Amino acid sequence: AAGLRAQNYHSVEKNLNDYRFTRLTDQRRKIPDLDGRLWWMFSHPQFLRDHPDGIVNIQRRRRTNPPAVAAAPAHYAQGGDAWM
Repeated sequence: AAGLRAQNYHSVEKNLNDYRFTRLTDQRRKIPDLDGRLWWMFSHPQFLRDHPDGIVNIQRRRRTNPPAVAAAPAHYAQGGDAWM
């Protein structure tokens, strides 16, 4: 495989972050593949080898609602012109 392009990689990383996977930044991630390339490694406390039952505990992080937008002035609600 040629690996992921940058835009695809960021999408994958965002999804992993949504499920609370963390990117390893220490020496554990510096394991080269057969071609000598280094790859990012991700970790999750419930994603363990030989323990597939932990996968059901991995859930997507819930996003908080965006801040409420201030109500429009009354003349907008009545179909008035913005310049009046």
